[in-house]
Amino acid sequence: MPRLLPSPLILALLTLALPTLAACTGPARVATRADLEARVARDPRDGEALRDLGAALARAGQTAAARDALERAVEIRPTDGKALYLLGLATETLSTPAEAEPVYARYDRIPREDAYRDSLRARLGGIVRTRLQAEFAGALAADTLTQVAGTGAIGVLPFAYRGEDAQYAALGRGLAEVLSVDLASVSSLTVVERVRLEALLAEYDLARQGRLDAATAPRAGQLLRADRLVGGEVDVRGTTLRIDAAVWSGGSDEVAVEQAEGGVAELFRLQKQTTRTVLEALGVALSPEDQARLDVIPTDDLTAFLLFSRGLLDEDRGDYAGAARLYADAARRDPGFALAAERRDESGLSARTAGPARAVLASAAAPTTPAGLDLVGLRADEIAASLRGNIGPGTDSREALVEGNQAGILGPLPDPPPPPTPGGNRGNQR
Repeated sequence: MPRLLPSPLILALLTLALPTLAACTGPARVATRADLEARVARDPRDGEALRDLGAALARAGQTAAARDALERAVEIRPTDGKALYLLGLATETLSTPAEAEPVYARYDRIPREDAYRDSLRARLGGIVRTRLQAEFAGALAADTLTQVAGTGAIGVLPFAYRGEDAQYAALGRGLAEVLSVDLASVSSLTVVERVRLEALLAEYDLARQGRLDAATAPRAGQLLRADRLVGGEVDVRGTTLRIDAAVWSGGSDEVAVEQAEGGVAELFRLQKQTTRTVLEALGVALSPEDQARLDVIPTDDLTAFLLFSRGLLDEDRGDYAGAARLYADAARRDPGFALAAERRDESGLSARTAGPARAVLASAAAPTTPAGLDLVGLRADEIAASLRGNIGPGTDSREALVEGNQAGILGPLPDPPPPPTPGGNRGNQR
């Protein structure tokens, strides 16, 4: 039996009544695309409306129109992190990551309290890492590296693990990271930025293996734009730990090796000893403030440090979600392990912002629910809009309801349920 639409009079009354019912239930609601277009028509300089309209257009798959609206929004509100982030994603979707890179690079203009500042920085990091990796591969294949000198930067490569106990296999990566943090805390030193090191690790196997000698160091230094490098090896034999730190200075054909040896339980003392011997080999004088910073150990929990080190390996492989879980485990074991908590947050953000630009744009453009949102009112607005679309001159009130995506927002009405069986058992009805 065909299902009939209500008469035009009833539909008209519903259309008029539903917005009133929605308004009675609460003032907060999600602005519709029509609302936003009306706001922009009234005030073409309404940057917030342009931003939200750009998001609505992106959700509708109209990426080019979304980018136009977002470009206007950013021009009006240059420190609006969400508008800039959506603009970068729309640009990347329509063209290439290279076109979007300058957009993301403007993250440093966004206030630190803006939640989208870190998202911009994370997306930029992924693009730069991929670009550098391609550049490294091309330079190695064409052998077109040029000598870098006078930068003053220091690159810290992962330490190779030479022991036989697999539980310590990630130790060299963790030690290199803490050494890098220590060197960066010295006011007179500049350490190669992480994104450049990660790109090198992805492309240059010698660096990943931790080998550093006079033959391999110049090439690694040129790729990193560093004129000094630190690498080395970690060896665990039973309960004995030995760290060999190799230091290379640009233009030299020699590598100085410094050793620290003791028990595995003395890991953190040996790590600090290694930092000091590396600084001596580099000829760096420490200020009292530098010395105080270097005296601080990140954690004294060996298991937490090993979890952190494994997280670094996962991050080097691009598994940001796995890395974030390991960092979180390390931070739970030692709540004072600030470095693990920091890497947890950054890896989690990288995991959320990584992926194809179109998919990330769809997620970022999803409407947010304002505080106090009246979901009943929102649903009433949707129903009213749908009903308005089904009312028009000449509509036959007896026409059967259409199926599929032509049925409006409510879709086809379900058939009524069969009447209950008289005297039957509810649990046995089919």
